[in-house]
Amino acid sequence: MPERSNSDLEDLLQRCESRIAYSFADRRLLRRCLTHSSSAETRLDSNERLEFLGDAVLGLVICEYLFLTYPDQREGQLTQMKSQLVSRAICARVARKLELNELILVGRGLNHIPESILSAVVESLIAGIYMDGGLQAARQFILMAFSDELALCHPEETDNYKSQLQEQTQRFHSVTPDYLVVEERGPDHAREFRIAARIGTTTYDAAWGRSKKEAEQQAARLALEAIACATAIPLINNSEIGDQPSVMLTSCTVIVETTAVGTREIAVEGFSSGDGSTGHERGPDGPRNQESRDGLFSEA
Repeated sequence: MPERSNSDLEDLLQRCESRIAYSFADRRLLRRCLTHSSSAETRLDSNERLEFLGDAVLGLVICEYLFLTYPDQREGQLTQMKSQLVSRAICARVARKLELNELILVGRGLNHIPESILSAVVESLIAGIYMDGGLQAARQFILMAFSDELALCHPEETDNYKSQLQEQTQRFHSVTPDYLVVEERGPDHAREFRIAARIGTTTYDAAWGRSKKEAEQQAARLALEAIACATAIPLINNSEIGDQPSVMLTSCTVIVETTAVGTREIAVEGFSSGDGSTGHERGPDGPRNQESRDGLFSEA
């Protein structure tokens, strides 16, 4: 990119201010907001640090907006909406809407502006407005710039089992569920997916759906039902027990118990463990009788 004259640079800054509907008192700060590391003398002269701050300010304003706008929504649903609104894809879309791509100061060898740089400049401008004019100015810019995305983002009208499962596992076990495609069937135009939810080392029963989204929702529902039937039995995650083989459940949960001499898996009566055994506690030396179904076991 050719060197810009002072007049060209001033024109660029004015166009930016017009598009973001905010005038900077500190012009050097605005220039830094638009400066990618490829055109900065040092990385500290680029917008990277501002991007870091802007991400936090954006998250705060979006969380505040969702909290006030949706007083009847649970934490998990608000978290899902917030994650969508502050994503790189949404920030890049906002940059394109404001036509910021032609205003970013990049190095000579960068002929295409990728999504990551577009997203970064939006977060940098948020930080710059916050530093220059305060939180209220930053809030006004965010609500204006993200107005289309905010209008389109609504909590799902139907039960969101994935959100409920994520909320429960993060709150009580500090883990996030992931979803495994177990099987696919059908022609390309009518593909169906069988997906299982996994929490830590525990994999729950899989569910079919006409899309991955539908199958994941049903898999999360099965996981929630399995957890509900064994609420007295804690889930174990990788950080607590190390890497252990996953087990497939048909309805309830499986504990992997770690002791000084090794590990053992326990299955609740009436449900299946990974090897197909049912109705007994299973330890390293074989099956044991189960005394109760509330997670308390004793050896025969």
